[in-house]
Amino acid sequence: MMLAYHPTHPEFPGEEKPLPADWLRYTSPWSKTSFRKQEFGSTLIQELVTPAFALFIWRLHIEEEVRLYPSADKPTIALQFTLGGDIPCKLTGFGEKLLQKGNYEMFYVPIGYNEAWFERGEYESLHIELRTQYLEELAAVRPEIKDLVTRLLSASSKGLPMAVAHTNYITGAVLQNLRTCDKKGPALQLEMHKYILELLCEYLSAILQKEEEEKGRDIPHHALIISVKNYILLAPDIHQHNVKDLARHFRVSETLLKRGFKALFGVGVSEFVRLQVLARTQYLLATTNRTVEDISQEVGYSSREALERSFKKQYGFSPSNLRTDLNG
Repeated sequence: MMLAYHPTHPEFPGEEKPLPADWLRYTSPWSKTSFRKQEFGSTLIQELVTPAFALFIWRLHIEEEVRLYPSADKPTIALQFTLGGDIPCKLTGFGEKLLQKGNYEMFYVPIGYNEAWFERGEYESLHIELRTQYLEELAAVRPEIKDLVTRLLSASSKGLPMAVAHTNYITGAVLQNLRTCDKKGPALQLEMHKYILELLCEYLSAILQKEEEEKGRDIPHHALIISVKNYILLAPDIHQHNVKDLARHFRVSETLLKRGFKALFGVGVSEFVRLQVLARTQYLLATTNRTVEDISQEVGYSSREALERSFKKQYGFSPSNLRTDLNG
């Protein structure tokens, strides 16, 4: 997709400038970048276009309210992540909606212009365009991708958007790996293919989980309890995510939080946090080279030994044993 200033004047305004030093931290090694100064603020557009897929990261510093027009010159399917700021928009075929920070979803994007409204502030969006043939090839070998494509086509034929998913620690880690990937040529495309496949599978998993959660809509404070769960999943921490602090953060009583969470998910808050912390530990052990000491600090344990005891009690082996097996 391209970003336009007006449907009848598709050229994007502003003079292209050298990238300021304080914007370098937002750039990815693989991207073609364009930094512009406009009357309404500054924009950094990064892109990587291949025959199978295209990646775009838009970062906007808005100083005056403005309406911009993301446009498509051919039909495409996009997986869009709102990484900074809430963006009110009007999507062709779907109508008005709000893209909220921390959420992501899949769209069928027809030819034409969409609208997006920006107030003063910082915004960032990452979206992945998937060519039809590329998706068909994935669907032919991966049943879960076939399921996802079928759901997308069904929703689009009814004029409905796909379900919204909330970023968790896995999608966050994959996005970080995608953004910082420094490979080149065919190796870069292979890495991006791996990340895209992971993100698509995580999205389908989130949709299925959301369908299960919808069955509990009659439970009091349903939306709030879902928000608590999403907050925990963003970065599970055994220390920070205790019932007292969670209740204070969401401005509810501890009793209401504990009862509602157990009713909706069938497990207590503390036990859910513990299981997610250990799952996050396992993920970090399998996908990074970080030490067990570093990981124990990140997930909120007071020491490596405390994490080792809890991990071994749950899985029957220690983090060190898992790391050794993975390396061996």
